[in-house]
Amino acid sequence: MIEPNVIVKRFLDADGRIKEMPVKQPKLIEVLSWLATAFEPDRRYSEKEVNEIIQQFHPDYCTLRRALIDYRKLTRANNTYWRNTTPTTPPAPAHPGEPPQDSRE
Repeated sequence: MIEPNVIVKRFLDADGRIKEMPVKQPKLIEVLSWLATAFEPDRRYSEKEVNEIIQQFHPDYCTLRRALIDYRKLTRANNTYWRNTTPTTPPAPAHPGEPPQDSRE
């Protein structure tokens, strides 16, 4: 896992856990990009493994798992997850302030 940058550090507690999720999309993307580095490139994970990794950083693993997929930091297919190492642009939100909608799910 990479060292958090200045933006990400604002959202972490002293133990390196996420204390609050950013509201603004650019900061949220920074936090999600950092969190995604907890997953090894080229490794496949079960949903249970993904949940366990995310729970190390925040208790709401469901919301964060969904955000990692929505913002294309993780990819999911056939109940298997893996880190997306290709730079991507997240889809635009349906309405301002809402998470992006991805029709591939």
